[in-house]
Amino acid sequence: MATGCWRTISLVMSLVCCVGNACRISEFFCDNGQCTGLDRFCDGRNDCGDKSDEPRQCTRCNRTYYGDRHKTYTIDIAKPKLDKMPYYCALTFIAGGGELGDIVELSFEKFNMGRLGSHFKDGCTAAYVQIIENNRSLNSAGAWCGQGIRWNVYYSESSNVTVVLVATNLTDDANSPPFEFKVNYRFLSRLDAVTRYGLANSMHHRGELIPGTVCDRSYHDCDSQICRVQSPNFPGIYPRNVTCYYHITQITVPENKYAMIAVSQRNEEKLKVKTSQAPHEKYGGPFGFQRSGLWYGEECQHDYVKVYDGATINDPLWLKFCRSGPLPEIISSGSEMLLEFHSIPYDHPELHSFELNVDVRFIPEDSLGTRMVDHKCDWVINSEQARHGALFSLQHSAPPGTKCSYHLRGNEHDIIWLYFVYFYAETRRDNNDDHHVIRIELFNGLTNNNTDNGSTNTFLDTAIGEKVPRICAHARNYPDYIPVRPCKLPEESYLSTQPEMFLRYRIMEGARLDFVRFVARYEFVDTFQHGNPVVGSECDRIFSGEHLRNGRFASPRNVFLFGRGGHPNLTCTYTFVAPPSKRVRITLRRMKTGRGQCTNEYNLDTRRYTCHHETDQALTEMHLTQYMWGEIAIPLACICEVHAPIDIETVSSKLKITFSLSNMNSKEDFNDYFFEADYEFVPYSDCSTGHYMAGMSGEIQIQSTEQRRGLSYAPKCPWFIDATNDKYIYLRIHGITELEECRTTNRIAVFSPGEMDPMAVVCPGDPDTSGSVEVFSKAWNKSVKSMSKLHHHSTSATNNNLIVEFIANEPGSYAAKWLKLAKQTGVKVVGKAAYQDECAHVCPELNACISSRLWCDGKTHCPSGIDEAEENCQRHQFPWLYVGVGGGFGAFIIVIVIIALARRKRETTAQKGHPVPTDDVSIDGKESEC
Repeated sequence: MATGCWRTISLVMSLVCCVGNACRISEFFCDNGQCTGLDRFCDGRNDCGDKSDEPRQCTRCNRTYYGDRHKTYTIDIAKPKLDKMPYYCALTFIAGGGELGDIVELSFEKFNMGRLGSHFKDGCTAAYVQIIENNRSLNSAGAWCGQGIRWNVYYSESSNVTVVLVATNLTDDANSPPFEFKVNYRFLSRLDAVTRYGLANSMHHRGELIPGTVCDRSYHDCDSQICRVQSPNFPGIYPRNVTCYYHITQITVPENKYAMIAVSQRNEEKLKVKTSQAPHEKYGGPFGFQRSGLWYGEECQHDYVKVYDGATINDPLWLKFCRSGPLPEIISSGSEMLLEFHSIPYDHPELHSFELNVDVRFIPEDSLGTRMVDHKCDWVINSEQARHGALFSLQHSAPPGTKCSYHLRGNEHDIIWLYFVYFYAETRRDNNDDHHVIRIELFNGLTNNNTDNGSTNTFLDTAIGEKVPRICAHARNYPDYIPVRPCKLPEESYLSTQPEMFLRYRIMEGARLDFVRFVARYEFVDTFQHGNPVVGSECDRIFSGEHLRNGRFASPRNVFLFGRGGHPNLTCTYTFVAPPSKRVRITLRRMKTGRGQCTNEYNLDTRRYTCHHETDQALTEMHLTQYMWGEIAIPLACICEVHAPIDIETVSSKLKITFSLSNMNSKEDFNDYFFEADYEFVPYSDCSTGHYMAGMSGEIQIQSTEQRRGLSYAPKCPWFIDATNDKYIYLRIHGITELEECRTTNRIAVFSPGEMDPMAVVCPGDPDTSGSVEVFSKAWNKSVKSMSKLHHHSTSATNNNLIVEFIANEPGSYAAKWLKLAKQTGVKVVGKAAYQDECAHVCPELNACISSRLWCDGKTHCPSGIDEAEENCQRHQFPWLYVGVGGGFGAFIIVIVIIALARRKRETTAQKGHPVPTDDVSIDGKESEC
């Protein structure tokens, strides 16, 4: 039993010993049970202690190497012996995952293998190195040879990399091609490779590797992820003899927009594509300076990157570039872009790699000029499609020599307003030569598209080099590029004289990638206006009934007359002149008053619309005024809102409509303030053209025989009473002013000429049963100046005239009497004489003077009848009976007087003085007349 226990203990001890002495896969197991690194095998040193790592004729080739993560290992391959030619050595490195790493890093400490004879067929002689990955065949893999330049690092794309060293023709003499190779390797985790994969919270999307290819990748919807186009094995040296295609597609596109793909790299350290010229070579020139920056097109004969505007290599080639330097944005015209990277088969090792940033732009579909359509960029903009908008330069890349044009085509009465909101074109300097990036030409009207020079008669402007177009820069910061301060003409904008404008630009041959960017705003300005123009006015119009019967008219639509065009206030007058036998009928259809807060009130008694504003922020009014008896104005209406058609008729044959706007802001125009209306010249039917009343007094007979309650425009028949000669009018109408007690719908309104508000509105009545309403001229109650000043400052006769208007709604017959007055001046009368301006015949109840011709003329004029009172009229009864009797006696007396005067001639009374006037001036013997 004891023996059995001992055997068991011995077996367990043996197992423990064996397990304890086992080496990891990244280590070499020595015969003595020690472990050492795999790179120590056959390195010429006794690392195990028992020389089991240095067996006779050992080799480091054709072995597989593992390693611990982050630990650096070294392999140095000696020059093979001549009897070993041709020489083949394969070193396989595997990252085992976890602590053994995910990625292989190879750093070439020494590299001098053979000679580089050509970059293409049979380029390497005597010796070369190949790196195989992703099951790529040796036949397709390129090779490195010659002397390595600086420090070169290779990072695997997979966990398995094989480095193959080949020597075919080495010798022992001094001219033998060299063979020196020493590499440091280590294994990294993916989390460590932040330059390639990004940080954990912002991982780079490197595209999906397309199966069956070495390096082709596809990208989708880079608007929602951080996409990076990287050279194979980035950020390490890329392999030789590869052609990689990077397909970038934006699948998800918002509604009413289209997508553009953009690639760029501003950091030149992340963009290094090998060229035929070594970095240490000098660029030929008088100073021998090294040429910097990217190369393009045919300059790139070896490694290069091509950018195609589409999904295949059959689509337009936007750009071919190589070398190192910042890469401005290269933008596709649509939602797909293809990048092609190609490296030549043979080269000496040099650390070249690249990474491009991918962005997605969503452009509104209606952004005019932002992209080519069917690889063309010629647009026609009709005013029927849009009255205004923005013109953009191409928002994507375009080959040098590209020509684009915009043909703005308006209606017959349109002109075109255009200004540049933004303009950028960088001048690129190459080899001390300036290359103009863009040439812009602007034509007033059409030009010949087949030539580079338009007609001098239509040429507006050109911009090239340092000469830029007219720019209204402050408009860029406002919606729709409409600034608070309008763009000035002609300093900041262009205005055509024709309904067409032609804008074209050309990307010059030397422009390359120095991108052009501009934004211009256009607007079709409608100069059409109804009617005939008035000389010296921008919007006053005349409509003559001699040539027209009816039609439509409206407010102007010229932006330069409104706030947005620089004019906060606007007044337009529309004059309608009918033949003498006709009048004018207006129907207002539509009206918009912007920010104005105004309401119309319709007075049923005067049949007039009036305006009532709640604020004076923006005032919009339309005043309709008819003219009679020459230029006597009779306001008909004030309109500031139209919810339903409004009909207004004149009595006269002349009508003026004044449309006035005030306090418009810089955003307001004809879309905020306008009206539309119809006019018609119609025959007279309801009343005559009006009555002109002059003289010292009179009576107005008013009669209506028709029922017109159904009419929306009751006829308003006017009488004009002319005051003249600084006199006043007194009007007496039988009726009442308490309209709520009125038993008829007829009205008599009294106005002062030119004013909308009536002085009185009377409900007319029968002289026997109703009272009377008295109306005086508007200036009657004003204070009278002194007599001396009256000779120089007379009261305006216009304010003293009266207009009597009868609004007939139903049958009726009425009368109104008027009397011309003069005010008493308070001048004292001496005897029977006074100044000429004084009057001797007064209506005391009116405190006014009347004409002497009205005194005792058999008609009552003063309301009290005092002008026809018996006591005031006796002195005017002449004694004709006594005249004849006393005539003979009078003749006798005259003879006697003559004789007596002759005798007393010397006793003349010539020395007798005349009376001296006092402060109260009087005039003797002449009767004043009103």
